Amino acid sequence: MFILIGLLGLVLVFGISFFFYQFNVDQVVEERVASMEVLSNTVAGPAWTVKEVLYPGTIENIFRGVAETPGTKFVRLINSETNTIEKSSNIKEVGREILNLPAFERNVVVKEGVFEGELIKEFSIMARDGSDIWIGVSLKNIKKNILQVSIILGVITTILFFIVIVAIFFFFRKVVINPLLLLMKSFDRLKNKDYEINLGDVPVIEIQNIFQSFNRMAKELGASQAKLEFAYKTEKKAREELESLDKSKDQFLLTTQHHLRTPLAIIKGYLEQLLKGRLGELTSQMRHSLERINASIDRLATLVNEFLNVSQLEVGKGIFNLKLTKLKPIIDDIISDLKSEIAKKNLTVSFVNGFESWSNVLIDPTRFREALYILIDNSVKYNKDGGAITISGETKEYPADKKRGFFQLHIRDLGIGVTQEEFKKLFSEYFSRGGEAEKINTTGKGIGLVLAKNIIKAHNGRIWVESEGRGKGSKFTIELPISMEEKK
Repeated sequence: MFILIGLLGLVLVFGISFFFYQFNVDQVVEERVASMEVLSNTVAGPAWTVKEVLYPGTIENIFRGVAETPGTKFVRLINSETNTIEKSSNIKEVGREILNLPAFERNVVVKEGVFEGELIKEFSIMARDGSDIWIGVSLKNIKKNILQVSIILGVITTILFFIVIVAIFFFFRKVVINPLLLLMKSFDRLKNKDYEINLGDVPVIEIQNIFQSFNRMAKELGASQAKLEFAYKTEKKAREELESLDKSKDQFLLTTQHHLRTPLAIIKGYLEQLLKGRLGELTSQMRHSLERINASIDRLATLVNEFLNVSQLEVGKGIFNLKLTKLKPIIDDIISDLKSEIAKKNLTVSFVNGFESWSNVLIDPTRFREALYILIDNSVKYNKDGGAITISGETKEYPADKKRGFFQLHIRDLGIGVTQEEFKKLFSEYFSRGGEAEKINTTGKGIGLVLAKNIIKAHNGRIWVESEGRGKGSKFTIELPISMEEKK
């Protein structure tokens, strides 16, 4: 930085000195030209005939004045006919013939010359009476003096320039830079949530307006932050209360379901004893009634078990035995279990997309079978008579990671379909099946899809449904992560 300032100072000194030097040299030349014009007019005027030496207008006095001007080497009046010196500042030159005279014209002519081995400037002019005047001037000492003065002036001017620049800089820094730095620091304080900021006054009205706007903004942010903190504390307290209630709910469900299982098991045991005749003979009417009671208890036990499975998954108590498994045998087993239901509705079940190439998936076969059973059972229950169920699968890679991918299993039916209103709560609300589903299957409880979703979610998978609307069928898709290196 200091080197750059030093170089700038040298450039300024050199430039300013050169300007002063050139200007003053030109001034000296112009002064000599003016002297020549005065002398040429004097030679042709009445002062030429005046002989008194003391008279200021005599030619002798003018010659003497010009000759005594600093730097003048000679002043000569030339006879243009004989090329001899008629009058000179050096009396010894009078009468001497001069060869190679300069060009004499009515206007002053300036050219370079040599006098006694020294470079000079020669000024020549033709007087009004035809006489020729010739002056030789050495600018060596004049230029030297001018150069010294110019350097001094250049240094002084440069110092004054830097003083002015420094003064302007400090003024600009105080008026503009310091307020802007203060504004930047204030923004840093805002980032740290320090809203107790009040910027003062500055002379520049534009910056003062910015300061005022900043003060208003800081005040508003402080008020907003206080509101946000209050809302956050309120929300946090409400969330903690909800979490506590949710835990209590889960614990209540688990406890209640366990307590329900015990009496059901006892009732089931006595019913089996009665039906087997171990507690006495039964009439046909008594047996029929007891069988209906037994069927109802079986449905109630199934419902309790479903609730228990859902609750265990939600509170993280589900235990999984994960291993690489083929899905096709599991699906075949489920279809075999539902064979009678499929036959009643005259349904067609088919596989597409080459199930032989399906990827192995990392699942708990027993628990995952529950989810698949629910989906395929729904496709059977809510399908139309003579409809079809199509099962397909496909493996896809993640574009950013070729070693990872996912397997998608699609189960499509031609049943009642799903409306837009049912989409929102199909996997999220218990006992939510839709009016059309309730008409078809009155014994359903609506928790099957919730249980299936929780099982699939516990396998780091996801499930969704697609449908074009009521009566246009549905397609359920299960997506599971896989390792592309172990897909076969």
